[in-house]
Amino acid sequence: MGQTKNSIGEMNIAIVGLGLMGGSLAIALNNKCNSIYGVDNDKSIVSFALDNGLVDKASTNIEEILPQADLIILATPIKTIIELLQNVHNVCKDGAIVFDLGSTKEIIVSAMNSFPPSFEAIGGHPICGKEKSSIYNANPEIYSEALFVTVPTKRTTARSIKVIEEMIQIIGSKIFWLDAVTHDKWIAVTSHLPYILSVLISSSIRGDEIALTGPGLKSMVRLAGSDIQMASDILLTNRENIVERIDDLLESLFEMRKIIAADERVNLLERLNEGHNNYKKII
Repeated sequence: MGQTKNSIGEMNIAIVGLGLMGGSLAIALNNKCNSIYGVDNDKSIVSFALDNGLVDKASTNIEEILPQADLIILATPIKTIIELLQNVHNVCKDGAIVFDLGSTKEIIVSAMNSFPPSFEAIGGHPICGKEKSSIYNANPEIYSEALFVTVPTKRTTARSIKVIEEMIQIIGSKIFWLDAVTHDKWIAVTSHLPYILSVLISSSIRGDEIALTGPGLKSMVRLAGSDIQMASDILLTNRENIVERIDDLLESLFEMRKIIAADERVNLLERLNEGHNNYKKII
């Protein structure tokens, strides 16, 4: 095993997937580490990252980049992260730390747990972003003050914890340790369900009704503008938790329907007040 490095400042960091999250992270880490490398399967994105100084070196071939990296950050869609985890330890050097930015964690952590003991791995999920994806919308400020969930694996060590906590502090995020099972249960209702509702509300607007679009509707449908391929990966890798929360929501919707249909003002005000009070905690 080669010499291990223990701080971000001396590390070569490789970001696999130069989309919104990966590109924004590359900018946020600029001049904070020894070198930043990038990998993306789109040649035009690789060229853009190099031409604009987002990375020091980049390629469409992971085998050209990963063997040089001390910290490897997987920032691709979830399906690709899962595929990469089957082979990434055969490409990178011993002692490399593997980290990811995937929105669901159980399946990813399970794959990391199978790594050989010579590798270190931590799961991650920054609770930030925007509906407009791609490196062309990259902005390091999306990480500023954002909650950054970190999930331990069987291959998590004291060194990898120190490095990842340092990186999260550098980009201005707030670390939040959580196990994979709890993360996926919670994120089903705080992120995945809102996306589904945004899509369904957007789909429900018909014909000339769109003429009355105001800020309320625009707020509600914003998430429907997200990348649908990425979103489908997220939903299908957390489907059991999402289905459970959809069932809970259906019960609430049917109850609200009954209250309104029966002209039950007292019960209606009670439900509206409950949502209003929770809104204050969320915002």
